[in-house]
Amino acid sequence: MKKHPGYTKIDEIPVVAGDQQTVDIHLHGNILKSLAQFSEPDDPEFVAALSNLLLIQMNAFSVDETLAVKLKPSIATFENRLKKRGWENVLRVRDHEEQVDIFIKYDDQSCMIGLVLLAFDGNADAVFVNFVGDLDWHSAKRIGEKFDIKQIKCLDDYGLRQ
Repeated sequence: MKKHPGYTKIDEIPVVAGDQQTVDIHLHGNILKSLAQFSEPDDPEFVAALSNLLLIQMNAFSVDETLAVKLKPSIATFENRLKKRGWENVLRVRDHEEQVDIFIKYDDQSCMIGLVLLAFDGNADAVFVNFVGDLDWHSAKRIGEKFDIKQIKCLDDYGLRQ
């Protein structure tokens, strides 16, 4: 999996969360298949979105002022690393303390094979997500809706449509 071009190691962003609330999700292979089978009768769109994914990884945690100061340069370094590895920054939002970036990795046939979300609100929380596998905007949005990742489920609000 680590050799897949749509994979990136989101834990390369050094986070010292200490007492902060954290959520780490790492879904791959059989876990994704089981999730799809469980969801199939109720949500065929979600099943279709999952069917082409190889991995979903997410790291979410609460952020206080001290951690925010440490985190900003780490995120900037990680963004530069993604760009050097051929990831395309398709969305960049800066609004007061909030920043959201979405990076996309394409294969040689211009098909999306990876998505990275870096969302950071210096007053509340940070969410780092990586989807690995064949996907499109609709699939990414559907998965964001199902996992309640607000920065992905509202892709249309940012003007990113299929």
